[in-house]
Amino acid sequence: YAGEGDVLTAGLVGALQRAFGRTTFTEIFCPDWKGNSLFLSHMGEINPEISATKPRLVLRDYPFSEAKPPVIAACAAEPGPAVFVNLSPCPEGDMTLIVAPVNVLQDTRDTTMKTTVRTWIRPCLPIAAFLEEYSRAGGTHHSALVLGPKEEAIAAVAAFSGFRLVQIGSRRSTR
Repeated sequence: YAGEGDVLTAGLVGALQRAFGRTTFTEIFCPDWKGNSLFLSHMGEINPEISATKPRLVLRDYPFSEAKPPVIAACAAEPGPAVFVNLSPCPEGDMTLIVAPVNVLQDTRDTTMKTTVRTWIRPCLPIAAFLEEYSRAGGTHHSALVLGPKEEAIAAVAAFSGFRLVQIGSRRSTR
């Protein structure tokens, strides 16, 4: 995804998609403190290959420029184990790969949400602890979500690439 100039996350998502399959661009939209989960969403970017059901095509308003309204694939990710991944540049010029095993939760029953890009995840830590560790690790705005229990394989990418690795929920951090 490079629509906001984020070629780093675009490259990350492309590499993870190529290596592991069912991967999508995402971002943490907001926490659900009561439900101990995170709501992932964006304007319309989602890989339909991760969808739990057939995506719904929706004409979306776009008030940000003179561009024509886009058509998006509205859907939610398939429930089950997944890995939330973020690539963060460090001030010294190094990179940190943040890897967090999560569970993708069932889609909402709220019919008003069916026309949006939406996914709820539950990290292995309570939300406040997860967000604190994510922030301390330098987590950025845009991320990737890889479906399946692929945490260790994705962590190996950090070692191969020379990235600093922070595993949230696994309680491991290596250089």
